[in-house]
Amino acid sequence: MGGSRLRLELFLRSIAARPDLARSVKAVALDPFFTTTLDFFASRDAFEDCAHALGTSALDIWRQTEHAYRANPQTQHQGYEAFFVRDADPGNWAQRSSIPFLASQLLTMLVALSPNLSYLKVISGMDQLDLSRATSNAIGLTRLPLKTLDSTLRFESLLELSPDIGALVCRYALPRGSFPNVQSLVAIVRHDPSQGPLAVTNLLSACTGHVSNFSYRAANPTLTAVGIVRFLSTEKLHATLESIHIDCRWHNFTAQNRVMPNFRPFLNLRALLLSICLVHADIDSDSQTLASMLPASITSLTLVGNGVATSYSFLQDKYVRRLRGQLMGLAEAKAEGSGFEHLTLVRCDSSLVCSRYVRGRFKRVGVDLVYQEFPRPDFDFQDVYPQYMPIPDGLDQPLPGSDDDDL
Repeated sequence: MGGSRLRLELFLRSIAARPDLARSVKAVALDPFFTTTLDFFASRDAFEDCAHALGTSALDIWRQTEHAYRANPQTQHQGYEAFFVRDADPGNWAQRSSIPFLASQLLTMLVALSPNLSYLKVISGMDQLDLSRATSNAIGLTRLPLKTLDSTLRFESLLELSPDIGALVCRYALPRGSFPNVQSLVAIVRHDPSQGPLAVTNLLSACTGHVSNFSYRAANPTLTAVGIVRFLSTEKLHATLESIHIDCRWHNFTAQNRVMPNFRPFLNLRALLLSICLVHADIDSDSQTLASMLPASITSLTLVGNGVATSYSFLQDKYVRRLRGQLMGLAEAKAEGSGFEHLTLVRCDSSLVCSRYVRGRFKRVGVDLVYQEFPRPDFDFQDVYPQYMPIPDGLDQPLPGSDDDDL
């Protein structure tokens, strides 16, 4: 919806009038502009159409929810009544003040009218947005079929109704609750005390099922790579994780990481994406090797550059020389039978590293060394909605959310 800038009100009226169309909706993406285009009166008309499609009316919903709105000091406003009761006057509230309320009501109707909706992406500039609990109760909404949620919001009410969520992409807002069926978890956090190590640890703990894919990207310079891996250092995750993605490309990260993280405890890890700075670690030390940090189960390794560090010529030669040495050591370890019998693919976005000689060494041991560019994140995170890296495809299927094209 974001790509075509289709107004949410028009989309809702279409699926309300066409149950067959509503049943065909399996994926919806709402971009940051979907709330800015909401109109009070158009939203009210769309809500009424949706209510009729569900066998009720806006007035009936108001009769069931009026007590909830009047009991809450924050919602004691005639504008709320005017949304459900057409004869009431919304006054000036129908302008910008009503946007959060309208978005909540329309989002509730969107999921209620889409019985086969399995993928939902909501990128919003609003601090808080969720389903309307009152309206959900009034229309008997008790369970949603969602399998993938990609959002900048916590969506606690929506998640409570979505026990089948298997892939969770958390952009900046880390939800609370229990997610027993989550298998793929993407955490994109920014420099915010509420999104620190404890919040990430709690989120991982809430995923009580079989988590096989984990992706982490942050703009928090207080975290080290070892600290990030520590989030994952539980007996359960050591056994279940098959894909790990750690994108740590920001200004101050390189200087803070003097020790390479250890992935050997992850017994079933097959695909790993790392920032090159994690492989360099202490650039003046040769005591840490790439081969020593990888588990024997690894099949695919992707290394992405730290553009800040490698942009300085006096560092670039050191970085390139060290990374070449690290990769050569990995190729030698495979040649000597020191593990890595499953390794078939190494990708790197440095053309200087992927020289013909290094590629030849890998080819002789049955590994493809591929030079491939990847999207660069905004180091300063001035973009409110930055794109993040695609997960390595060693598992054939990328993590949900890796393709950010709006549907």
